[in-house]
Amino acid sequence: MESGSQNKQSSFIPGSGLTSNKKVVHAYNSFTITGVSVFVIVFIVAGFMFAYERYLASIIDKMEEERIDIEEAFSSDLINDLTVADVRVRVSEGLLNDRVAPSIIFALLSNYTSENVYFDNFFYRSHQVEEDGFTNVRLQGIAPTFNAVAYQSDVFKGIEGVANVTVRNIRLIEGRVAFEALLSFEKREVLYAKEI
Repeated sequence: MESGSQNKQSSFIPGSGLTSNKKVVHAYNSFTITGVSVFVIVFIVAGFMFAYERYLASIIDKMEEERIDIEEAFSSDLINDLTVADVRVRVSEGLLNDRVAPSIIFALLSNYTSENVYFDNFFYRSHQVEEDGFTNVRLQGIAPTFNAVAYQSDVFKGIEGVANVTVRNIRLIEGRVAFEALLSFEKREVLYAKEI
């Protein structure tokens, strides 16, 4: 008996027969679910923002490369020449669209002056000086009769682009009729641009 009792050993570690079948239950509450959901959403948004930033950086790099290629395609001398040419064209357009061409006025007077009337004095003020925006011409002339002065006035009134005609200071000088004619030309009719 003694040898049988020696084979039995006591142990403080429970054997497999003594284990319990208890399962551990984890409790999830609404705060835990909300916290995990927010974390996942923030993680996804951060990933999207990182990817979008990389995408934008690649587009900027590509545009910078294209800009450098374009700059290399045009030499600085060509760009300077084109800039100077552009300034000249703009100045020329400004001159053509805003400067009076006296040659147009002289051509109109030459075409619309009666054969027996002549002018011995010519003065004009540009639309740039006049407040009313018209180019005003003052002529001093000589005609053989009063009827010739009246006819000349009617002819001037028939010129396209003449807004106003005034005949004044009519007087007899040595058997001939001296007069002064004031003509107001519309700006668009007497500009250099009209000659082109």
